[in-house]
Amino acid sequence: MAKEALDAVKDAEQKAAGILDTAAARCAAIRQDAAQKADKLKTERMQKAKADLAAAKQSAETATAAEQRTAQQETAALAEDIRKKAQQNSANVIRAIREAITG
Repeated sequence: MAKEALDAVKDAEQKAAGILDTAAARCAAIRQDAAQKADKLKTERMQKAKADLAAAKQSAETATAAEQRTAQQETAALAEDIRKKAQQNSANVIRAIREAITG
């Protein structure tokens, strides 16, 4: 009877060790899966942040280009106004000189 009891204890210990090994393996798998999911999430967030930054940069470049075009158009309009005024002043000066000469 003592041998049977000893064998039963050994069997119970082996079953308990097997259960603990299985639990440890499951725990390791869960930890590994959680680490992979965290890495994937981190990578996705980094990619989104990079994409958002690139979009913001593109938007800023587009706005800057539009502002430059507007400034060039305004400069061209001002240059045209100055040219017209200079031409008008030249015509006025020529008219004044003709009037002075012809009296």
